[in-house]
Amino acid sequence: MAGEAAFLRKLEAVMPKVTKQVNKGYRELVTNIFTDLVTNSPQWSGKLAGNWTFGNTMPNYAEMASP
Repeated sequence: MAGEAAFLRKLEAVMPKVTKQVNKGYRELVTNIFTDLVTNSPQWSGKLAGNWTFGNTMPNYAEMASP
């Protein structure tokens, strides 16, 4: 039991650092994917890449609509 408790304490101590590293890697991956999508989108009309949005919330398309 003492070994299990020590392991759990060590795991709890390292989890914030691991979580931070995973979150950083995830943000980098998403940013790279988005950049590739925008960079490699065809530019036949010029509207496709210009309509890409990027953020951590859902865009409000009603606000973006032209009158």
